[in-house]
Amino acid sequence: MNDRIIARLSGVTKIYKMGEYELRALDGVDLEVREGEFIAVMGHSGSGKSTLLNVLGMLDSPTGGSYTFDGANIEKYDDDQKADLRLKTLGFIFQNFNLLPRISALENVELPLIYSGVSPKERMKRALEALKAVGMESRSNHKPNELSGGQCQRVAIARALINEPKIVFADEPTGNLDTASSKDIMSILSGMNKSGKTIIMVTHESDIATYAGRRIFLKDGKIIGGGGNET
Repeated sequence: MNDRIIARLSGVTKIYKMGEYELRALDGVDLEVREGEFIAVMGHSGSGKSTLLNVLGMLDSPTGGSYTFDGANIEKYDDDQKADLRLKTLGFIFQNFNLLPRISALENVELPLIYSGVSPKERMKRALEALKAVGMESRSNHKPNELSGGQCQRVAIARALINEPKIVFADEPTGNLDTASSKDIMSILSGMNKSGKTIIMVTHESDIATYAGRRIFLKDGKIIGGGGNET
């Protein structure tokens, strides 16, 4: 980790309106993310964890406040600009893997490169390298229904890394896995972080959060604690 701030939220709010009722999913959040950090975002259901991840990942826009990513003022970007920035600079790992069921592991990993206009030959080369990095090269031609949950998550990690993202976002990456598979996945994520990758992970499991170097706690859309290895 270094001292370079790659993402900064200042006074960020996210309000959902349901008739006359307003839900403040995020309520004045200030957060700085340094390059090379491994952050675990924790809190009870409804605390704002996933909303925070979606705002940082540019999947959702804040209602108020400012978001600076890699020196760029994100609230000035339109949807197409955000989509392009997501594709080129961010990686996502989801609890349910989000793999396309009708295509192979290799083809799933290739998808971001297709959208980036990379040639077929280069796509295959880079996808195989990514699968090899997570121990899935021998299963490259298998479809998701031919893989275990842990293997599907390895493929999802390879896909998240294929564009060399500046930040990897992991939303409950072990939520659907058994204990042994969870340890395998967290070992991979930990190794990625040790090699310099910035990771922001949502989890409700305290044992999973111990892999992170910093924990942030949310309650009612507010950050109530963070940093170090607090419990």
